[in-house]
Order: sequence, then structure tokens, then C-alpha cells
Amino acid sequence: MIGFFDSGIGGLTILEAVHRRLPDLETRYVDDRAHAPYGGRSREELLELTWAGCKALFEQRCRLVIIACNTASANALREIQQRRLFAYPGRNVLGIIRPTVEELSSRGYRSIGVLSTTATKRSGAYEAEFAKLNPDVKVTSHACPNWVGFVEQGLIESAEAVEDVRNEIAAFEREAPDLDAVLLGCTHFPYLKKEIERSLLRPVPVIDQGSIVAESLARYLERHPEYILPS
Repeated sequence: MIGFFDSGIGGLTILEAVHRRLPDLETRYVDDRAHAPYGGRSREELLELTWAGCKALFEQRCRLVIIACNTASANALREIQQRRLFAYPGRNVLGIIRPTVEELSSRGYRSIGVLSTTATKRSGAYEAEFAKLNPDVKVTSHACPNWVGFVEQGLIESAEAVEDVRNEIAAFEREAPDLDAVLLGCTHFPYLKKEIERSLLRPVPVIDQGSIVAESLARYLERHPEYILPS
């Protein structure tokens, strides 16, 4: 059984893509809406909240947990993998930033913009991963601190949300006028994808992570079938 964790409903965009790619996969989903949004929290807070979510999924018999949240992946994944998992032998935790960068590095883009939460941008995780896998790619990160709140509150079509998206995209394009592609570096942001696309002055691909993560997970499980074998 595979577990998925996010601060709120954003991770469902990943889970839905996984179910399309792997319809027979048994899954569990845990969110932490009591502490959402995560974007303004410290690295220390994010580590403890994310680890609590992972443990909850381990207790539901999940052998593998996907942190379906860029903020948590950027700020907690390494610590969990290196220092926390020893307490749960036979379990593993994966993030979604590395597979995303692996895929985008193969597509020939020269300048990629990453729309994210404040904590993801602050972490420098996308810049660091691209520097390792394809240092020729120029990465411009832009934080959109209000968007998760709009999604969680069901306000994606509100006048306030539309205005905020347009303002953030205008600022983003001033920072990076030469973009080849825009990555939605928060799993909540696909809910705003249509407005983001409408707001861009220059049409470029707007990429969400769902299908990328789903395909990466399918390949991983082919190599590691022990995570889906019966208990």
C-alpha cells in the first residue's frame, strides 16, 4: 500500500494522476489541513508536521509514502530519509521535486520559471536540483503566498483570487521575460492553472507535476515491488 501526504487538498492532484497511471494501486491519503497552509512555516515546523503525516501513513500499513507537497519535500524530505526512517525498517519516503527536475531536464528547456510557496522558494530546492542534473537550465522561482489559501477555501474563481493571480504573473514575467516553460511548483496550483495560463502575456507550457510523478512512481515500483506486495 502506498501513502500520500500533503498539507491539504493539493496532493490530490498527484493522487488522481497516480490512479490514472496505476488504477489497481492501493493507496491511502493523509492531509494536515489543521496546520495548512505550510508556505509560511519554518523549516523546523515543516519537518515535524511532515514526519507526523508520514508516521500516520506508516501506521495505516503503508510501506512507501510519497510527500505530495513541494514545500514539505523541499524542507523535510532529506532529514526524514537520513535520520528518521531507522525507526520504521522496511519503509521509505519519497518526494516529488527530484522526479520533476529529472523530467524537465530532459525536455530541452533553457529557462524555467517555478511558481511556488514562500517556503519552497526560500529552500532553493529547485535551483539546487537543476544545478546537479542540468546546470545549463536557468531557474527563476517566484513565491505566490496567497494561492494555497484560495484553493483550500474554495475561492479559485473569486475576484480576489483572479486579481492576485494576474498580479503575481505580471510580476513573475517582469522577473523572467525569457521563459520557455512555467512549472507549477506547488500541488495546489493546478486548481488555478486556467487563470495562470490566461494571465501569461506570452504563451508557454504551464506544467503540473501529476503525470510526471505518476510515471516516476510507476517506474520506481517496477524496480521495488516489495512496497506493493501483500503484508
